[in-house]
Amino acid sequence: MSDHPSPRRAQPTVSALHKKLVQLVHVGKSKLRLDEDTYRAMLVTHGGADSTTGMTVAQLERVLAHLRTCGFIPARTAQTRAGKHRTPHNLGAGHNGDLVKKVEALLTDAGLPWTYAVSMAQRMYRKDRIEFCDSVELAGIITALERSATKRLQQQLQAALAAAGLQWGHVKYIAVMEFGFSPKWGVEAYPQAMSQVLRFLKGELVGAGKLTPPATS
Repeated sequence: MSDHPSPRRAQPTVSALHKKLVQLVHVGKSKLRLDEDTYRAMLVTHGGADSTTGMTVAQLERVLAHLRTCGFIPARTAQTRAGKHRTPHNLGAGHNGDLVKKVEALLTDAGLPWTYAVSMAQRMYRKDRIEFCDSVELAGIITALERSATKRLQQQLQAALAAAGLQWGHVKYIAVMEFGFSPKWGVEAYPQAMSQVLRFLKGELVGAGKLTPPATS
């Protein structure tokens, strides 16, 4: 029996992951038969750049998540090959487990895979797995995801307002009139209030009945 320990498999580097995600995006483009103009516009909308070359891992994950919603199903994702796609083993275990569950909930709401949180851990704290993050680092990831969720909610609300022929100032007015929001507060700091207004504009939520939802008028 050898006295030497068995060599451990090397962890994939961020650059290797980046390369694989770029390949997956290109495969998705081909599978969905996107023309060049549509493809570039999609990259800008969901990745913030018109080329995958300059994108970060997080940006590529967002593009890939969008391609999945369009029907692209990768045969085998980069993260599965890297062994990081599975749910963290400390999900639900102890204090950190509660934080990991919060990360999972935010990812689910955003339609993002666990690999997105892994890329955040790598970028923010140089941690290769979510399990390696302590409570402070997990809280930082949660804060970043919540900020992204708020920004995404604002964008959805802007689109709903535009469709209804309304301005951003109407958000607070609707929140006050229909949902008892205090006129002293800035609605931008309250995602729940913005979410209520968005659902009201879509006709999915009934308020106090003082106004008529544009979507149902």
